[in-house]
Amino acid sequence: EDISIATEKYINKLFGMNKDRMGTDQMAVLLVSKVNESKSHIPPHTTCKEVRKWRPQPLKNPEPENRSNSSDEDEENLGLVKYERRSEPPWKSSSALDVCITPDDIRYFTSETDDISNLEASVLESSRDVQLWIKLAYKYLNQKESPPSECLDSALNTMARALEYNRENPEVWCHYLTLFSKRGTKEEVQEMCETAVEYAPHYKVWWNFLNLESSFDGKDYVCGRIIQYLLGTAGGDVSELASFQLLESLLYRVQLSLFTGRHQNALAILQNALKSLNDERSLAEHLTTADRCLAWLAYIHLTEFNSLPVSLYDPATSVPSRIVSKDFFLIPWKSARDVKTDPDMLLALFEDAVCQCTQESLSNEGRMTACLPLYRNMILLNQILGRWDAAVKLCETLLMSCPACCELLETLAELYVQKNETDKAFDVWLAALKSNPCNGQIFYHVCKFLVSQEKSHTIAPLFQEFVMSFCESTASEQHPVNVLRYILNIPTRNTFQTPCINPDLRDQLNDQMPYLWLIHCLWQWVHANVGEAVDAFERALGTVMQQDVVQQLWLDYLLFTNSKLIGSKCKSRDFKMFTDLVHRCLVTVPTRFTVPFSSADYWTNFQFHNKVIFFYLGCLPHSQQSSALERLRYIMPTNTELALRYP
Repeated sequence: EDISIATEKYINKLFGMNKDRMGTDQMAVLLVSKVNESKSHIPPHTTCKEVRKWRPQPLKNPEPENRSNSSDEDEENLGLVKYERRSEPPWKSSSALDVCITPDDIRYFTSETDDISNLEASVLESSRDVQLWIKLAYKYLNQKESPPSECLDSALNTMARALEYNRENPEVWCHYLTLFSKRGTKEEVQEMCETAVEYAPHYKVWWNFLNLESSFDGKDYVCGRIIQYLLGTAGGDVSELASFQLLESLLYRVQLSLFTGRHQNALAILQNALKSLNDERSLAEHLTTADRCLAWLAYIHLTEFNSLPVSLYDPATSVPSRIVSKDFFLIPWKSARDVKTDPDMLLALFEDAVCQCTQESLSNEGRMTACLPLYRNMILLNQILGRWDAAVKLCETLLMSCPACCELLETLAELYVQKNETDKAFDVWLAALKSNPCNGQIFYHVCKFLVSQEKSHTIAPLFQEFVMSFCESTASEQHPVNVLRYILNIPTRNTFQTPCINPDLRDQLNDQMPYLWLIHCLWQWVHANVGEAVDAFERALGTVMQQDVVQQLWLDYLLFTNSKLIGSKCKSRDFKMFTDLVHRCLVTVPTRFTVPFSSADYWTNFQFHNKVIFFYLGCLPHSQQSSALERLRYIMPTNTELALRYP
């Protein structure tokens, strides 16, 4: 009881107000990082956060009556742990088994639910309870006292009984097909898959059918049938889920052709999907505007680089796979020599894409926002080709429809900087701030631009005008930093009159909170001492939950810390602190993200972590980079890009 009370106090103290807003993965990573910090763990001797590939096994099985005793008695009787890998039946490598019940899971489940006879009685009483059937099937599959073949037969028999009561349930069919594929012949598995999609024509069942096919012709045929199934079930209104499933299936079919060296076939598949033939609706017309833009960008990327965009897929998977991310990406042109297609034809292709993705029912701002990924890549292409005036003109035209779009403002300012016209770049941000005086995201970018141009001394008057725009006129006597701290609920030592926030701006202020934290940290970086700046960053990291803002906070924090190393009198000590901060960033920022439209499937994304790593390597002498990479590889053994970089 004392341990429980102490644990609860520690958890409440550590997470505070953020406890209910943090996911399980985030809380686990934070707790592990605290353990590492308290024990001063240094890789490779550090706490492992990866899912273990083995299960601790006792040398001798405890007596059956001891299994229901307390956990203390269990720990006394378990004996030594075996680290050797057990010889397992081939089907136990299936990821579907990770979520199923085995006899060793008594640590998490009571003995009543761990008994097969009780489960048999339960499924007879609740024959429509799918989870009970699945649990019982995998209990049979993991019996230690029976041969593996008999375990599989028992599990298959259980799932067959489940199908008698739940013939139209896709989850039961998926588990049944997975188990049946370990026993049946190729022809028998194909026949059973046909039966499954007949009784339960669901996207998951179709995808299971696709995964069980092994040849190119078989996969291509099933993938084509999936697309026809999705087109047949599509209604008048395009839902985001149906659109994503159609896009995923289309690009998977393209991947199949690319993987087997059929490049022209892959191009033809995408061309036929994007363009209508014989006055019939094209496949792309069944996609949402965002997915249609993504399909066009995938086609242009395929034309230029003979591959689909890598940002769509898990880099740890080298075979055709499902989409894990729909985040925006720029086509990776580095110079004009990378452009293979005739530039005029390529720009015409972009124009066709914009025309196909534009909906007349939307406003000018809505149409521009929907096609923004295409427009930004068009701007990049003009920039790569040295057509600066065309790129600037396109940016300015788009900003007339959406003057508060930070992505376009940042692009236009960068174009002017590359043309050595920094005054025009500053005018771009200043005009945007004048039009949107309460926009924290724009003001943050203004401050970042001024810092990058070594004009941080001009921030103060803009800062005062921005902060005071949230207050009534009576707050003009207050220092803007104190007002901002009051808005952010940061305690201040000095007593001052509480400012009166404009009630009409309270909702807008709540939306601006993450960027106000960024602004506060940047102000402390420029105008306060090191201790106050560090306190600002630490407070912000403990408060902000928006993922992109958290990442930007870490980047600013690392840039600030690195800037203070220059001219430091204790370089070795300060650089060790910087290294520890980088390590803390890497182990606390989440890498596990859900795939689109799924709360159960995850993938590992190291994109931000690699950005931090390569920044850190740039701060090291060349002679120390190899050893640093080796240490980092121990922290992130599944980081594909880091493994390729490691010599």
